[in-house]
Amino acid sequence: MNLMKKSYVQYVLQIGSLNPSSQCASNHSAPRPHGGAVLLQYSINNGITWDLLREHVPSHYMRGRRVFVRLPTKSRTGHTVLRWWQPTHGGHGRNQWGVDNVEVIMSQVDRHLHNLHLSSILRKFKHTRQPRNNTSSP
Repeated sequence: MNLMKKSYVQYVLQIGSLNPSSQCASNHSAPRPHGGAVLLQYSINNGITWDLLREHVPSHYMRGRRVFVRLPTKSRTGHTVLRWWQPTHGGHGRNQWGVDNVEVIMSQVDRHLHNLHLSSILRKFKHTRQPRNNTSSP
């Protein structure tokens, strides 16, 4: 994915359920490391290595929550891969999770700077163009 001009990834995440009898109930005694956490990671080398952007602990996401994560400069390439991954979970039917409404966006500041850059290019282009000859022949 091309993240060169992007600043944030935002999404809604839910891990498990608040209902203890639910088949999606979260098991807070899951073994470490990460104890059922869902990791947001990125790769800039097609998945050979992964870098951590955010660790989502199940107890903080028992209800769907909108999450904003700033993308580090290193991740802003023309070929970045994002993934959500749960390396361990509490067993069959536990710590089920879902991610929805994923958007990769520019920040308002970055968008403003981008627009300023574009407008300066357009001004330069406008000044370098040769005027048209508006004379017409009868």
